[in-house]
Amino acid sequence: MFDIAITTRDNPEWIKPYLISYKKYTSNPYAYTLNIVDTSTKENKLILIDILQSFSDLNINLYYGNRDIHYHETWIESINKSDKNYVLLTHVDIIYLMKNWDLFLIDQIINNKNLISVSVRSKIYPESVWICGEKALLSESGFDHYTINDKQVEHGKIKVLHDLTNKDSLYIADVRPVAKYGDIALVNDEEFIYHNYYSGRIKKDNQCPVPLGSETSYLEQREDFNKTILILEKYLLTKNSLYEYLKNGQF
Repeated sequence: MFDIAITTRDNPEWIKPYLISYKKYTSNPYAYTLNIVDTSTKENKLILIDILQSFSDLNINLYYGNRDIHYHETWIESINKSDKNYVLLTHVDIIYLMKNWDLFLIDQIINNKNLISVSVRSKIYPESVWICGEKALLSESGFDHYTINDKQVEHGKIKVLHDLTNKDSLYIADVRPVAKYGDIALVNDEEFIYHNYYSGRIKKDNQCPVPLGSETSYLEQREDFNKTILILEKYLLTKNSLYEYLKNGQF
């Protein structure tokens, strides 16, 4: 019913916990195609390729995109790789937490929802962290910002186009903040996904660097996130709540 679109840009380490959690919590992880568009440096491409070799049983297509274009265009490129009517676009720095999350998503689509988004910041608008919609809708939107009710809304054009379809939407807005770097999105009080919303900001020369202090070097930031990834990979070997796991001192 849907394909999954992922983009990577110099944060290849995150694909490992992503895929571990995907295999653990998807009802049939072999039923979906994952289209990854990578715009990393040569060094990080090699890291990504090496990690993906451990997941050769999954239906993964790896493409190399243009590093010089805006990341919104890379998202659209990854979406357009699909031949399905619906596409789930996700950031790479998430992990799945709910068993059979894919069946939940399919149920939403069957019940006439053509836009489903984890929207823990805005609450009422779609966000790009984890968003499923009709391929044509997402592609046409370009993930452009849009003014709605005199307010500039990030990716607001998606909502404007969606409102023209006369179909329903679902914005997953319940959130449980954890530790320094992330949020856990909840569905009916059940942990759904974790998103590490700073990981994309450790790249050299990023205009919005991770707020770890002005004296924190790029390499120190990278090392800090590597530790975070190892913690998450260790967590995925357990059956615990991620929130409880982290609250008990793992960070």
